[in-house]
Amino acid sequence: SGAEQPREALALLAPVLRDAEASVRQRAAEGLTALRDARASWPLARALLREEAGQTRDVVRDGLSRLPLRETVDLLQQLY
Repeated sequence: SGAEQPREALALLAPVLRDAEASVRQRAAEGLTALRDARASWPLARALLREEAGQTRDVVRDGLSRLPLRETVDLLQQLY
């Protein structure tokens, strides 16, 4: 179903944010951002905390800023 596709994509992309290659982590962050789903905020926020490569940090931060704000804030408050 349409609702399941983002969940499946999240499950596939989130672990890739830990890849050894910065370019791969960037692509994963871009893919999560493209979902436009608040559920992507948690793996992106966790990736931002551990990311050391400056350009990749920028991609992850930009991705977080592009997620739907209201739903993202609500979700992060619940998870926190």
